Amino acid sequence: MEQLNTPINQPDELLPKKLKRFETKYIVLAVVLFALAVGTSFYLGRITKISDKAVIENSILPTVSPTNSTVNEPSLNENIINNTKTYPLIGDCNTNGCLFKDDENEATFGFAPLEGYFTTYDKKDWGDVDVKCDAIVVTGGNDELIKNLKDWVERGNSINSINEKGEIVLNIDLQAIDEEYKDKITSSSESKPAHFDVIRMLPEQRGAASSCTSFIYIVAVK
Repeated sequence: MEQLNTPINQPDELLPKKLKRFETKYIVLAVVLFALAVGTSFYLGRITKISDKAVIENSILPTVSPTNSTVNEPSLNENIINNTKTYPLIGDCNTNGCLFKDDENEATFGFAPLEGYFTTYDKKDWGDVDVKCDAIVVTGGNDELIKNLKDWVERGNSINSINEKGEIVLNIDLQAIDEEYKDKITSSSESKPAHFDVIRMLPEQRGAASSCTSFIYIVAVK
């Protein structure tokens, strides 16, 4: 088969008309595809940068690693690993709890169910001011979380307290609870306790807290 030998600097007018149309068509197509590829790469690169930044700056949950895990999976983003602290998982994650251990603060945090009833009590706040705190008396639930909350009281943290029955009296923030749950909480009693799904947040390093500060968020009431 004969090869088509066309000098590189041969003017377009010397090319056959079909060949000129063929080259023009594919040159235009190549330019369009190149533009699409560049635009797509820029868009995906922008999304990736925004996503990485959001994970590092806005994530409220830590990366967790089970204590019995021996597999080290490579990260897709070394920057996230370098800027995220890991916490060991306590036991399993299921409807009975999903808790993690913060050795630095000797704290257990995460999700857990509790059982108890609503109460209020008087307390002194900053400047010797009298305040009334909302709380739940915890009569049952996740043993791991209850034990850690009691340990904090016994080590001197006075935000929560332990009553004469040995039950922890746990401050709650009614203003942060959905309206549909408030009536269920406030209508609970020792003879008619409620079931609470709570999240104990990762403790923050900060100064003295208000006397009625709550360490938990109530996310559901049954």
